[in-house]
Amino acid sequence: MNKIIRNLKFLIGRTINNSRFLFHINYLRSEKDKLIINPDKDICIEGFPRSGNSYFVMLLRRCNPEIKIANHIHSPVQLIKAINLGIPAVMLIRKP
Repeated sequence: MNKIIRNLKFLIGRTINNSRFLFHINYLRSEKDKLIINPDKDICIEGFPRSGNSYFVMLLRRCNPEIKIANHIHSPVQLIKAINLGIPAVMLIRKP
C-alpha cells in the first residue's frame, strides 16, 4: 500500500472516530467488532496512541481473562459512549 493511500485511510479513520455523528459507522466495520463499545462490554480503555494502551489491556486481561474490553479506537467518542451506557471507562494520559 503506498504512502498516499495509507495516509488517506488514517485521515478518514480519525475523522470517523472523532465525530459523534460519524462514529456509528464503526459498527459497520467488521474488523472493529471486538474493539468498539457496545452494551455487552465490561470496560472501555482509551488513550492517545503511545500512552500504554496495549500494556494496560494486557495487564487487565492477565488478571481477568474473560473480560470484554472496548479499546484501541483512540477516540474520545468511545469514552463518551461508554459513560452514556453506564460502562466503566478508563482514559489513559501520558506526559506529552
